Amino acid sequence: MDATEHIVALIRRALDEFDDHPLHVSVRRAVRIASLIGDSHAAVRLGLDLQGREGDPSQHRGDMQRLMTDSRWGDREETSPDVSAMREYLKDREKSDEPGMVLDQSLSDIEYLTERLPSTNTAAGFKANMTLRGIQDRARLRTFSYLVAWERRFGYTSVNESIFGNYKAEVDKMLAEGVPDLVEKFTAVYRRLNEAATRTPEGPGAEELSQALTTCRRILEAVVDHVLPAVASRPSALVRSVSGTG
Repeated sequence: MDATEHIVALIRRALDEFDDHPLHVSVRRAVRIASLIGDSHAAVRLGLDLQGREGDPSQHRGDMQRLMTDSRWGDREETSPDVSAMREYLKDREKSDEPGMVLDQSLSDIEYLTERLPSTNTAAGFKANMTLRGIQDRARLRTFSYLVAWERRFGYTSVNESIFGNYKAEVDKMLAEGVPDLVEKFTAVYRRLNEAATRTPEGPGAEELSQALTTCRRILEAVVDHVLPAVASRPSALVRSVSGTG
């Protein structure tokens, strides 16, 4: 199972079992998936709903930062994942009748309050209960919509990778049988490119790049000669065209 198939399996399991587990369990699963696929905004936004109201704020910030896959934490730009996610969280949790007051309970705390301590025997208690349930409903829809979007996105990717993977396997097999030293040539190219990238702080090494280019030309010639053998020991038109020798 490759990485994409693994992610698709996680998404589909989370969707299939969405109604069988408490909401905070599904949200945790979605946070894991968001972190794996590099969706830092979704990971932080969903993670904030899981965060408890007690404890050290700096540790909470560190927990959120570990969910991100980029290095923009703390950037004050509006597009930064932590900034945009926090802005959405605060807007979602703000009490409609008390601007500036934020309900910062975690989803598991909200679940406890709404199910074990309903407090619906008074108008104030009923209103508070409905406010908390509104947070749950929004979190439930948000998480579900993320999972559905990811399933659609990576489901198609998985199918395409499977189709092209089958063709790639056939081509790799054909080349391995006809051009057995091809893998060694590719390895040489990667090695030369890596050496070029680390040659000097100022820039890549010209000699290593030249060697890599030469090896790439040899790979192309070997593949073309195997797929379309040259006639009468003359280079094929394709190789001459690409290499600029004809």
